Amino acid sequence: MRRNTEVLWGLATGVAVGWVVWKLAQAQLPQAPRVDRWTVGTCVALGALAGMLVPFYAFGRDTPAWRRALATRLLIAGGVALAAFGVASANVVPHPGYKERPFPMAVGFGAPLPTCVCPANRADCVEYQSTPENVLACWGETQVYAVSALSATSVSAMAVCAAALVSLLVLARALERTRVLQADVVEPPRVFEKVVRARNPLVDFAEFQRLLAAHSRRVCRIQFGHAPMGTGFLIGRDLVLTNHHVLSAVFSGGVPPAQVRCVFDAIGPESAAAQRSCALATHWDVAHSPPSGVDLLADPKTADPGADELDFAVVRLAEPAGDDTGPAGLRGWVELPDTFFVQQGDPLVILQHPRGQPLHVAVDTEAILAVNRSDNRVRYRTNTEPGSSGSPCFDLSMRTLLALHHSGDPGFRPVYNEGIPIHKIRQRLRAAGIP
Repeated sequence: MRRNTEVLWGLATGVAVGWVVWKLAQAQLPQAPRVDRWTVGTCVALGALAGMLVPFYAFGRDTPAWRRALATRLLIAGGVALAAFGVASANVVPHPGYKERPFPMAVGFGAPLPTCVCPANRADCVEYQSTPENVLACWGETQVYAVSALSATSVSAMAVCAAALVSLLVLARALERTRVLQADVVEPPRVFEKVVRARNPLVDFAEFQRLLAAHSRRVCRIQFGHAPMGTGFLIGRDLVLTNHHVLSAVFSGGVPPAQVRCVFDAIGPESAAAQRSCALATHWDVAHSPPSGVDLLADPKTADPGADELDFAVVRLAEPAGDDTGPAGLRGWVELPDTFFVQQGDPLVILQHPRGQPLHVAVDTEAILAVNRSDNRVRYRTNTEPGSSGSPCFDLSMRTLLALHHSGDPGFRPVYNEGIPIHKIRQRLRAAGIP
């Protein structure tokens, strides 16, 4: 995309320069009524020459991609110049016998113009002159110099492009030879690896490992007694974010809040002794928003969920689990970003407790499918299972929380999972006075 933009900028610059050159030519050649026919050709030629310079900015020098791109633009510029000369010879000079003759170039480079041997009022004399040079001379001195100058310029541009292309090939050969001579025995002479998808970058392993370990301590399994119900995660020292539907029985009064447990550090089967179980505070309901009936409909959905149907619940714990310290340091919590920006094909990482199991991670490097029109649901391919509701969805770097996972495709053959964009929840919490 960036390369195409730079090419368009180069062509636009060439058109602007060509227009100025044409205006100057018009001022210098006021008696040349046909010189305006060259406006488009001149602009395109100059645009191609300007676009030829794009590789200097779009690619690193001394690379095969840079050399190929520059060579391509040199060839295009030379072709445009050749086409301009061909049109000049074929369409501007009126006499058929004079087409494709080299004389206009000679005049353009300074050769003298012959004297017209026909009287000014003898059109038949001009038409039937056998010597093309005399026909050209009788046609009109101003017009002759205009077309000759353009033809000479076209041929000059071709020569410059050809010389630059030859120089480029010689330079490329010399650079390749120098690199091979300087390379050590373990260095490959050519590099074939490429960045195929820019939005799926390489991730620093140490940073990814550190953030994955840190976030894993902030994710909890939500249980009613010993029965696993879903997943949640800390967003404050004593605040846990999960789905409203995970705690729907508590909100409806069917399950007492005292039975709810948020279990941290359930990272492996051997971690049972180290797990941290937290109960809910007396005033546990901090903020919530119910799910939408639209979420239960198969595609095509007739409407989007409402602005107050975000399927989330923020609950307060009886103790500040986020302040826990241990060998790995402070437990901490996940920050909620104010903005949300994803594109189709972006990666996604979900930390979850599927079916109440110890913590699992699902990674999909081409996950994002779409965001709905109301910007309050995001679909992705990343796998989840029952019990994963309420899981945090991160970008591939694990630095940014993107969504709260809440459901899957209700269709017979599921093709997506779905989450709540986290900035929508952040806006609701701020509106409720929760920092």
